Amino acid sequence: MIILKRFLTRAPILALSLAVLSGLTACSPSKMNPSAISPDKQNSLHPGTVYSYDSASVPVISYDAGNSYAIDGSGKMTLSYNHGQTTARAPLTVAKDKQDNVIENYPGVFISADKTAISYGDLDGTTPLLILISDDMGKTWQTTALTLPDIAVYRSLIGFTSKSDGWLVLCNWHAMFNASNYIFKTSDGGKTWTKSDGNQDTVYPTIVTGAAFTTGDTAFICFWYYEKEFEPPIIWSQDGGITWSKLYLKLPAQYDKYSKTALSPVFDGPNGTLPILLSDGGASAHAGTVYFKSTDYGKTWSFYE
Repeated sequence: MIILKRFLTRAPILALSLAVLSGLTACSPSKMNPSAISPDKQNSLHPGTVYSYDSASVPVISYDAGNSYAIDGSGKMTLSYNHGQTTARAPLTVAKDKQDNVIENYPGVFISADKTAISYGDLDGTTPLLILISDDMGKTWQTTALTLPDIAVYRSLIGFTSKSDGWLVLCNWHAMFNASNYIFKTSDGGKTWTKSDGNQDTVYPTIVTGAAFTTGDTAFICFWYYEKEFEPPIIWSQDGGITWSKLYLKLPAQYDKYSKTALSPVFDGPNGTLPILLSDGGASAHAGTVYFKSTDYGKTWSFYE
């Protein structure tokens, strides 16, 4: 990590023989030590690998907890836990474009030893969104189908703050830089999901790149850059995702020339890390990753040198 002090590392998430790794890449770990995040209550989670989308719409890791996934050439999804000590096959086939043989719609994924969550919906908006949950590293699965009339799921993000409490953000892309985003929550481990009626789309209705909800009622949705006066683009809530407003963070002047995409924040209790992906000359021209830190559930942030 030399460029701009912290460099974006692009690498396959899981090596599988004869597998197409679907372009998955990893951003530098979020400066958190997985061993330092230890569950202290029965409902607490071991740390989970957190995913985002980069400025070129490719899944990247915001926080690497030693768990990952890969999609092979036939669309089958394999999960890896504890740096490959345990592997499992998810009961999901990811659709690919028939002409180009590329993935049209990546699943939302959260992978912890205690809770694996996968959300997957088709782009046509006519089939239910599938939510797959495993509490035993892929040995058994619970599947929930959400019927979402007229919502074509362009991308999804999913996560859990405890074994019972989780969140889901769905992005319905309408046109360039214009999208509707929907929030769902669960309090029973993913068995049932309830739509949260917030004002996120009146604040910033565009394509999401990351999201996070905390145990302290703060929540964050991150976006791809497209307005220079609002970079990195992030909105946040202090009431669990009902009322949203823009979050303005200022990077040092030496980063002014770069475009800035916010990735999913990662929290250990009140302590948070927010990765900012820098681009120079195009969405795929990644120049590095820098970070903000918080000690109060994201109410205030400091640039991390």
